[in-house]
Amino acid sequence: MHHSLNIVSLLANINELRLSMEDQNLDVLAINESPLCESITNSSMHIPGYDIVRRDRNRNGGEVCVYIQTTINFNEHTTLRNDNYMKQ
Repeated sequence: MHHSLNIVSLLANINELRLSMEDQNLDVLAINESPLCESITNSSMHIPGYDIVRRDRNRNGGEVCVYIQTTINFNEHTTLRNDNYMKQ
């Protein structure tokens, strides 16, 4: 099962999201408009039982992150990224 959220500010809502995820059985949770930046560590955004994959911009919008259950083996396909777009 997967779910997608437009959370506006993941940093401000991370504790609420952690509590909410305790009752969920999601394989993947995709979040857009997170807005995260390099100064925010993965450990501060950690949700127990999940790995995080992030694409940050500049906290002005467009950031995304995906939480994937730690039991799922995955590879991030960096060849599908457009780094020039992410820097805009």
